[in-house]
Amino acid sequence: MDNYLMALDAGTGSIRAVIFDMAGNQIAHGRRSGARRCRACPARWSLTSAATGSWPASAFAEPCSVPG
Repeated sequence: MDNYLMALDAGTGSIRAVIFDMAGNQIAHGRRSGARRCRACPARWSLTSAATGSWPASAFAEPCSVPG
């Protein structure tokens, strides 16, 4: 079995993944957009991969506080 390295970048609007072989050659890449979980907190995002159904990666600039 060959070995690979996967790099993940969980940004504010999407999550990106790149797979490299051990010689540093890029093998594959992908990107999936995320959706805001809280409209009152534009810095809070939840990214989910449809391929796995429940693989979350979240970025929080500060806790979400919604009045009322």
